[in-house]
Amino acid sequence: LEGVRGPFFARRDTVAAAAAGFAMVLMMMPIVDTWTHGTTTGSYIGGLLPYSDGRGYHLGALHLLQDGALDAWNSRRALNPAFLAGRLALTFGDFRWALLVQAAFAGGSAYLAGRAVGQDLGVAAGSVTYAVIALFGMPWMATVWTEPLGLTLGSLAFAALWHASRTKSAPALAAGFAL
Repeated sequence: LEGVRGPFFARRDTVAAAAAGFAMVLMMMPIVDTWTHGTTTGSYIGGLLPYSDGRGYHLGALHLLQDGALDAWNSRRALNPAFLAGRLALTFGDFRWALLVQAAFAGGSAYLAGRAVGQDLGVAAGSVTYAVIALFGMPWMATVWTEPLGLTLGSLAFAALWHASRTKSAPALAAGFAL
């Protein structure tokens, strides 16, 4: 039985899964910090209630879930309220869990970008790539603005394009450009 590795993952797979999980948890830390301190900014009140554009995206996502259509304001950037509606459906309407899922997606995609770089240039370069993406994105993780989704899709596109440049894979190239 060629390819069978035994009852558990190979060590390399276990390390990769642990690193991906750690990357996801790190992206959740700003959200937990805003909840702990009850921070109020221009995008949320008390660390939890969406405000300004965030409120509009939240209401648009709820409208999409209830009526199956986006309102006029959310139609201008339809991906973000649709993505939020999907996360709310996945979490049975729990806004807090939807934010954590958002951060997990962003952390996972930043990890994939770092891993793509790390496969060619080494662990240090991959770690720096992840750190730069994470440090850029962390201030936005507690919001439902378009930035977390843009960071997620941009990191996935970067990872796919990097992979395509290494392997000359047309599907990876197409996926990178599509994202």
